[in-house]
Parts: sequence; structure tokens; C-alpha cells
Amino acid sequence: MALISENQLRSCKVFSDASDDTIASLIANSRLIKFTKNRQIVGQADASTDVYLVAEGIVRAKSFSEKGKEVSYLDIKPGELFGEFSAIDKEPRSTAILAVCDCVVARFTAGVFRAAIAGDPDIALALIELLVEKNRALTERIHEFGTMAVRFRIQSELLRLAEAVVEEDAESAKFDIPTHSELANRVCTHREAVTKELNYLASFGLFKIIKSVVHVKDYQRFRQITGNTDW
Repeated sequence: MALISENQLRSCKVFSDASDDTIASLIANSRLIKFTKNRQIVGQADASTDVYLVAEGIVRAKSFSEKGKEVSYLDIKPGELFGEFSAIDKEPRSTAILAVCDCVVARFTAGVFRAAIAGDPDIALALIELLVEKNRALTERIHEFGTMAVRFRIQSELLRLAEAVVEEDAESAKFDIPTHSELANRVCTHREAVTKELNYLASFGLFKIIKSVVHVKDYQRFRQITGNTDW
């Protein structure tokens, strides 16, 4: 049975400062699982409580309404956890998790995860910090949905994508952009609105999109415009 490595575990903020004994226990009680692109890893409202760590690839958190409307929340990358909510409160899954590409994840039972939290203060503190970070991110999204017009939600998401990979003081920038449909799902609108806004911003010479990569010549101007909801 394949196991996660110490380096992969310590790449996760929650486990980065864990004791050697805790790391050894997590490795011994983990299982690496491969998922192909578009495969569902966790279902929305599932009663399972396992915790997962992305070792390779990217997975995406989504929810679906009874009528099939899709909302995307975030992409989860190597070194990041998912499933910890249900492991903590034992409630059904709040979102579905799907593989964006072929990926590998490490799975831990809720019991193993909770034992690590209880036995290692560094893990407990890091988990608290992670949960606060996620809460702030969701609060920001709720604020955007409740107060911003669609065009500004699209701009905010573009800035969020850029800030995830680009240094704040950079002069130029390149970052990946999801499909128009996926971007629409993230900001609760439709693909046509995303296409219209991207074309509008591109008409100012703000950026070019080449094979799903946004090329920004003047990153500081890009940050100023996409971060300003009054223009």
C-alpha cells in the first residue's frame, strides 16, 4: 500500500511543525489514492468523515442545487487539506470535491486526524489558523455576492487568481485562468457575462489571454483596476 512521504506531509501548513512521532503515525495510517480527471472524490452531503491531503494535482470544491446549478468555491492544491470540517463536527459534507486533473490524495480517518490534533499542540494551532483563513475567505465571498455587481465579482476573482501566484510588487504577470464556464460558476453568473467582461477589460489593453494564460504587461495597473469597484 502506497504511503505519503514526510516531505509531502510537511508541505501542508497544518503538519509543517508536527513532531517526528506524529508525522510517523500519520504516514503509517495514511493511504495514497489516485483519481482521474473529473472523478468525484467526495460527494456533497456524504456522511463520510475522512480527511484528505492533496499530494499531486488539483481538486475543486463545488456544490450543486436541486436544479443542478453549480457553484465552485475554490481549487485545492498540493499540500492543502480538505474534509477536515466533517472530521471535526461529524456532520455531512458541505461540498463535493472533484479532481480537476489526474491527481493523488492521501486519506486519513477522522480518528487518526483527531488524535494528531489532540496529541500535538502545533497541529492544533495550525488547524485553527487554517479554519480562520477559510472563514475569512468565505466571508469575503459572501460580501462580494451581496454587494457587488457581476462585473466586479469577475474582476475580484481575476485579482484573486493573480495574487495567488504573483508577487505584490511585480511589474508584469502571468497566471492561469479557468474556462469561462468555471469562472462563471465561481462568481454565480453565466458564461456570457464572463466572456463580455474579459473582452471589455482586454479592450483597455489590460491583458491578453493566450491558451488559458493571462499575460499582464502592467501588473500594478491591473491590480488597481480590478481592485477598484467604483470605476
